[in-house]
Amino acid sequence: MPDSALEKLVRIDQLKAEPRNDAEWSAARRRVLDAARQKRNLAEYEGYLDVEASVVVEMSELTVMLLAAVEALIGHGGNGQ
Repeated sequence: MPDSALEKLVRIDQLKAEPRNDAEWSAARRRVLDAARQKRNLAEYEGYLDVEASVVVEMSELTVMLLAAVEALIGHGGNGQ
């Protein structure tokens, strides 16, 4: 698989690689997000949408958790700094 542009910048020391905190974002959580993306693609490209209410609730909860994790990584406390 070819390197992404960001991986190439890291390799030539033009960009610092950030450590990953995969413990907080398990494979199961990433699979849920990926499944939602696939369903969105089906809806957009093929006009087919079948989403259960429980999936919407889970995605909402994961979105809140993801936003909090991103804010923690960039040093924002969610107050728009």
